[in-house]
Amino acid sequence: MHPGEDAETAAYRCAWEELGVPRESCRIVPGPHTPVSRVGESPSYPGLVTCYRMSQVEMAIPDLPDTAFSTAESDRSQDATVKIHYWDWRTDTL
Repeated sequence: MHPGEDAETAAYRCAWEELGVPRESCRIVPGPHTPVSRVGESPSYPGLVTCYRMSQVEMAIPDLPDTAFSTAESDRSQDATVKIHYWDWRTDTL
């Protein structure tokens, strides 16, 4: 989430940035979106204790594949770096 961004706005932004799905093509499923905090050592900076604040939002996005798929992300520069993101479905509950 960006500073000042609520969980629902972040979910719509992420659907667009990560999956290329525009806001009008998806919807937030009504329900509690309770933030969760976790304090622990940062994996990026060993020794730095960090507070992670997360929110889980359920979103309905039509037309996603039923099986694993991938998306490409480019930095859109002249010497573009392309990252491939691999997606799969979880079968357990959070």
